[in-house]
Amino acid sequence: MSIWESHYWRRELRLMKSEFSVWGDELAEESLSEEATFRIEKSLFLSAFAIRKLIEGQKIPDRIVSKNFGLSTFPPNDEHLREKVLPIEAEDFALDKGEICTMSAKRVGDEIIHSNILTYLVDDDQRLSGFYLCSDQNLGKRLLELPLITWTDWIESIVNGWVVSTHRSRDPDTQKIVTRLE
Repeated sequence: MSIWESHYWRRELRLMKSEFSVWGDELAEESLSEEATFRIEKSLFLSAFAIRKLIEGQKIPDRIVSKNFGLSTFPPNDEHLREKVLPIEAEDFALDKGEICTMSAKRVGDEIIHSNILTYLVDDDQRLSGFYLCSDQNLGKRLLELPLITWTDWIESIVNGWVVSTHRSRDPDTQKIVTRLE
């Protein structure tokens, strides 16, 4: 599937971004509604998928696609965690032994799309502040912490980042066509 017109997808991304604050504030309520968790999960997964399709459709400039994030990752508590019978949860990881890992924005989106673990992070006011997640590919290897502000800022840069020109050339060494989006 290729995206022909990105305007509609960008509009939806803006709506998904607003869902995080609307429904994330409901986490502060004493009882978290099933609808709030559904809306947050839906916004996270659909925004990651929409961004991935916009990247594949060459609708986002290279300067935005090439952005890297420094995110915290956490090793498993037990080296045999991959052998554990599911479910593997955030508590199975050493949350006090975080390390910074640099990941491309596209890779972060893939981690979300393929997540096997998804846990909400809340701030002192019990409002949504991010996620712990782990893709099926990294299950038992490491847990990733994704601050909500990191994800929503990237969504905003995509919503406002239009491709204004496309440059194609042939690489003299490989003879492959190279496309640069600005």
